[in-house]
Amino acid sequence: MFGASSFRYKNVRRKDDARDYPSRIEFGLKRGIVPPPSLNNGQQVECLLSRLAGAYGDLQSVDELPTPFRCMAVDLKSSTPVVLDKGSLPRAMRATMSLPLIFPPVDWEGRVLVDGGAMNNVPADVARAMGGDVVVAVNVGEIGERDMVSRTLFGVAGETLDSMMRASTRRAIASADLVITPVLTGFGSLDWRRSPSWRRPDTRRRRR
Repeated sequence: MFGASSFRYKNVRRKDDARDYPSRIEFGLKRGIVPPPSLNNGQQVECLLSRLAGAYGDLQSVDELPTPFRCMAVDLKSSTPVVLDKGSLPRAMRATMSLPLIFPPVDWEGRVLVDGGAMNNVPADVARAMGGDVVVAVNVGEIGERDMVSRTLFGVAGETLDSMMRASTRRAIASADLVITPVLTGFGSLDWRRSPSWRRPDTRRRRR
């Protein structure tokens, strides 16, 4: 998915490129030395999503899907959350996973879209607006106060974004009838292979 494969599996041309250009981060020179917009160009991810959801490449509405579905994004131009409910399903899925620094934004109908988690990480209110009688939200992030805060250059930037997400999550889950908060202490976002060691989640009843 991240476009990387071990040297032994590359073809001859790609092996030559790997020897000549060992770094996978490219810099532009047209207007001076310009860093890339992200660590990954997203090409392999787009190919994967296109294969998985190719049959739904041009929907008039995502309500045409067997299961009603919405994607959340944030428009960097207007600083507003965007609910993606029509058009290409693979492209909507790609937009909603445009994590800052990891994947570049997605241009869509004059908007510049990134991951919707920045403003609405647990969109229980969107599910409620779709007509759900009972809304169950699963929160996989922390919403409590932190004991320690990173004070490094990139740490402060990350803590600032994380604080915004935690604040929006607290507001959003108020729309849910039931909130499931898995116990994820000691787990990172890439630790899905450790699922057998996951403990039983906590469940808390919310107002209906």
